[in-house]
Amino acid sequence: MCSKSLTDVQSIKSEQLIVKEEKPYVCYICNLAFSQLEILKAHRLTHRDDKTYMCDICNKAFSVHRCLKRHLLTHTDPLLREKPHICEPCGKAFSQRGNLLMHLQTHTKEKPYTCGFCSKAFSRQDNLNRHLLTHTKEKPHACDLCNKAFSSQGNLKKHLVIHTMEKPYTCDMCSKAFSHQSSLQRHLATHATEKLHSCDLCNKAFSSRIYLKKHLRMHARGKPYACNMCSRSFTQQQYLKSHLLMMHATEKPYVCGMCSKTFSHYMRLKRHLVLHTKEKSQNDMYCKAVYDPSNLKIYSCEEKTSCVQQNI
Repeated sequence: MCSKSLTDVQSIKSEQLIVKEEKPYVCYICNLAFSQLEILKAHRLTHRDDKTYMCDICNKAFSVHRCLKRHLLTHTDPLLREKPHICEPCGKAFSQRGNLLMHLQTHTKEKPYTCGFCSKAFSRQDNLNRHLLTHTKEKPHACDLCNKAFSSQGNLKKHLVIHTMEKPYTCDMCSKAFSHQSSLQRHLATHATEKLHSCDLCNKAFSSRIYLKKHLRMHARGKPYACNMCSRSFTQQQYLKSHLLMMHATEKPYVCGMCSKTFSHYMRLKRHLVLHTKEKSQNDMYCKAVYDPSNLKIYSCEEKTSCVQQNI
């Protein structure tokens, strides 16, 4: 809940329009005032003397080349001619100098307009006015068709789609259309478990067209043999078979003679045995313990002795 009474909103808004923040830092070139020295320094960049980029049509000069390019369009495009005031940091154009100055605050990070309820600051008065509606619960934007009211013009536009039956947001997977982007996002979640997009080369299926495209790039790179259990692919079928045996095999015929842990591939057992070397002292005798399914024998070793073959 807000600590201030909502009945004081109008007086607060009036004060915010009348009372202005102190701006002791004045530009000696154009007399514009700013609240912070850093903002003034950023503003002075617009008055830089090194304006080496000159317009051949009107002789206006700019310090940044992209601003000259943007300005040249004002001589050829009637619409751009209405926006002669160009922001040098980003090249954006405005019809009035006042709008340009307000835009410059996005570069200087100046936020002189503060909310009297929550102290949140804004760079523009109209942004503050929209924010104040969240405290006052005012809804000045009403629908002419059903009289439903909204706090912002944007929310009203979203609502009007209900009456016009427009559905501009389309699902790429099933072509179903939606009136709001949020509805489309919820719908996309239903495709998460479905795999409607199949690869014509290996028949692997994917839940989205994007994943299928990524998969097809593997074929283009010369890796046509794809694993059906994970996203890896291989240049040769024998590499795929080795991968399936090591990573996805259900049978584990290789048994560690020290801890009885089983493995699907001999190399995985070999890597596992390294763990036991750290547990034994330097004086202990160590060797591999392998279950060989071909002759059903376990090879184990005794400490400080040679390996002993044990029949099962």
